[in-house]
Amino acid sequence: MSIGNLKDNGNKGNNFPYQLSVLKLLEQINASIGTIPGVDYETRTTTYRAIAAGSGYAINDILVRYDIIDVNTGLVTTTVWFNQTQQTVIPAPVPANIVPINDATSVTVINTSANPVPVTLPAGTSRVPSVVLVPANTALTNTVAGKKMVSMRVSGGNGQIGGVAIPNGTTLTYNATSENDTVGSISYQTGVGTTILITYLT
Repeated sequence: MSIGNLKDNGNKGNNFPYQLSVLKLLEQINASIGTIPGVDYETRTTTYRAIAAGSGYAINDILVRYDIIDVNTGLVTTTVWFNQTQQTVIPAPVPANIVPINDATSVTVINTSANPVPVTLPAGTSRVPSVVLVPANTALTNTVAGKKMVSMRVSGGNGQIGGVAIPNGTTLTYNATSENDTVGSISYQTGVGTTILITYLT
């Protein structure tokens, strides 16, 4: 952690208030734990959004609950609440005023406490693979290009993929490296007593 990009004593850098609030939070947690010899602690954090105003928070503020847990007993020894939006330690909010942030399909981006900007994440795509069995004695040819994934399993001792002899029972899998990438065409051929099972994922 930097010291806040200090310029002079009366004109501190922009991240100074944030760092000061974090240091105060750590001080509050440390004071809550106290010094008990031989006791280990761990911290559990839960994030909430305020749906009504209360002591130390406004509507749509992001609140974080820090539970300090005694590792030996598994019991919560103390709880500290932190207003992430206002960067302040606050009293425990009224339970009816907050809701947990746990929706994996949407995100609320807070650029000001009064104007949240909803962001909807795109839904995942279900892809059904297609399978092609290449018979023995197939002349040199290529796989179909433009797929997200191509898997090729050689059965027999006379198969080639990409111009290289592939041992019996070997599976080669080619995956696109990003959402916009696809796998190009791959050459293959089979000889006597050898087949290749190709699986495409679009």
